[in-house]
Amino acid sequence: MSEKQLQPRINIPIEITDLPLFDGSIQNIKDTFVSEMKRIDEEMTKFSSNVLGLYGQTDTTLTTSKDTGKPLTWDSLVTSSLIEGEGENRVIKLQFDLSEFDPTEVNVNVTNNLLQVTATHEFKTDTSSTLKEYRREFHLPRGVNPERIVSSLTKEGVLLVQAPLPPLESLAIK
Repeated sequence: MSEKQLQPRINIPIEITDLPLFDGSIQNIKDTFVSEMKRIDEEMTKFSSNVLGLYGQTDTTLTTSKDTGKPLTWDSLVTSSLIEGEGENRVIKLQFDLSEFDPTEVNVNVTNNLLQVTATHEFKTDTSSTLKEYRREFHLPRGVNPERIVSSLTKEGVLLVQAPLPPLESLAIK
């Protein structure tokens, strides 16, 4: 026979199971995400605290890093993993996990070099009401132009905030 014969169509049954997809690799991805967000959050807390510490210095008192015990300087801050770029292209990049909030519930504001990220979600039923809030403050170095700060929310719910840093000489305490 030179012609191909069509084989009969066979329906393959689909079994519904409780087995996880990829043998737990999705959970590993989530765990990695949670771990990385925690690391970034810790770095942001340290950076913000160090900025506040530097501005709290007087001529006779030198603030030291809580991590290293060494004196804080602006040079030590600009080597943070939160800073990307060189010279005039330096940007501080911040990330906030807001995956439990709708984009319309998220607000980003800056007042007096204090970045504030807030989110509020209210869930109501006939018999109860639950309010979930997120508040995070981050001290920005002096001279950051709030009008040049940009933020975006990924589809996964991670808020990315980027603030161009002023020249290093303008960060000095006056």
